[in-house]
Amino acid sequence: MIKCPLCQTENPDKSQFCRNCGEKIKHPHETVKNWHEIHKRLWGKRNVDQDIVDEINELIT
Repeated sequence: MIKCPLCQTENPDKSQFCRNCGEKIKHPHETVKNWHEIHKRLWGKRNVDQDIVDEINELIT
């Protein structure tokens, strides 16, 4: 079960929206996947400040 971020109702793991209030449910693995995509894009650019990359690395690890 996964809790709705808005109303805290328990929803089945594969739910995309809360069955109580209709709020979109963000699954933890989706968030990590998004951070990995951002990280890949930043490393692919030459003009990225190393401090920014270091901050992102700290957030995703």
